[in-house]
Formats: sequence, structure tokens, C-alpha cells
Amino acid sequence: MVEPINPKTILPRSLQVSKLEQNRKMKPNVNYNQLSQDLQEKSVKKRERVKKSEETEYKKIKDEEKSKQQKRHNNKRNEDEETDDNQAKKDKNLVSRGRHIDIKV
Repeated sequence: MVEPINPKTILPRSLQVSKLEQNRKMKPNVNYNQLSQDLQEKSVKKRERVKKSEETEYKKIKDEEKSKQQKRHNNKRNEDEETDDNQAKKDKNLVSRGRHIDIKV
């Protein structure tokens, strides 16, 4: 004989099927979320890399400018010393020239 359909037996199966359906529907979302997180991490790493390279480049430029400025300062100081030495020699020549008088009788 055929037994009547018992709703209690159908209900648990329907819950199992519903869980499977939910899992199947959620799987693309989980994959999408994971992919999205991976992309965000990559973009953050790229930004950090660019930032570090910009900082490094800025430091290099700053160091180059500083060394150029120091060279200019040293050159200017050397030129000033040379002009002071030349001026001192000229003054010495002028002073020694006028000290002695040659008189012939």
C-alpha cells in the first residue's frame, strides 16, 4: 500500500536543498569579494611603492641641490680668497715701492 505523504519528511529535505541553493548563490559573491580584496591590497601596495619612490627621488634631488649649492659656496669662497690674495700682493708692492728714495748727487 501507499502511504500518505508526510510533510515532516519533505520539510527537512527542502531545508537541505535551500541551503545548497544559498551556497550556490553565495559562491560567486564570495569569489567576487575575495577578488575585490585582492585588488584593493594590490592597489595599496602600488601606492606605497610609488610613495616610497617619490620620497627617494625627492631626497636625491634635494641632496644634489645641496651639493651644488655647497660647490658654489666653495667656489665663491676660493674666488674671494684669490682676490684678497691678489689685492694683498698689489698693496704690498705699492707699499714697498714708495718706501725708498733713490737720491743721486
